[in-house]
Amino acid sequence: MNPPHGFLLGVQYYRPPFPRPPAWSQDLCRIRDAGFDAVVAWVVWGWCEPEPGVYAFDDYDRLFDLAHDRGLGVVLSVLPELNPFWVPRVMPDAAMIDVHGRPVVCGPRLECLSGLVPGGCSDHPGMRARMERFLETCGAHFAHRPNLLAWDAWNENRWRNGVDESVCFCPHSLASFRAFLRQTYGTLEALGEAWGRRCASWDDVRVGPRQANCYPEQHDFTRWLCRRAQEMARWRIEAIR
Repeated sequence: MNPPHGFLLGVQYYRPPFPRPPAWSQDLCRIRDAGFDAVVAWVVWGWCEPEPGVYAFDDYDRLFDLAHDRGLGVVLSVLPELNPFWVPRVMPDAAMIDVHGRPVVCGPRLECLSGLVPGGCSDHPGMRARMERFLETCGAHFAHRPNLLAWDAWNENRWRNGVDESVCFCPHSLASFRAFLRQTYGTLEALGEAWGRRCASWDDVRVGPRQANCYPEQHDFTRWLCRRAQEMARWRIEAIR
């Protein structure tokens, strides 16, 4: 597409199941007549894989067709972190764990009812594999669309939705955090010097609640979260490609 104003001007439109399909035809005409070039659709894992291994993209296909007929492009914003409702049942061991050691209870997001947040922990190997499979399936399904303008592989780091404090503290996340600390400090003694404590084993290293004001460990935990976000952005993009 070659928009006359030199850049694409789009509007966020579809967060399944709203708006309902009967409104699409008229809405898209109005969007085009208002001077927009594109619409953004949330591709929600919880909506698109209602059963394990069973995908449903029929509503998105219809949206693509209607947008194409009206000269509009589509930007797909993929949200694997909005989990299917079967995830807690099928993968109970993938639940995020809060700083107090309790499984995080998931529920729908305020602005999108079709998936669970915060969902399972992507540091869990099985959970990440299912998220990647969803992204790969999306990439394969929509790649041929002539009016597909762009992928929004990750708009916001949403792993704290519905959680009061930082997550996750499951065994997989703690292993990743400790590996980051080993890479950063090299030895347990060097970590102890930085954190102001003496630890006998890497297995004893963890982060306490923010209210404890343990600034050295909170600083390193935040650095790990940033590294984790960088890695997550990379594997999300690679899965779509």
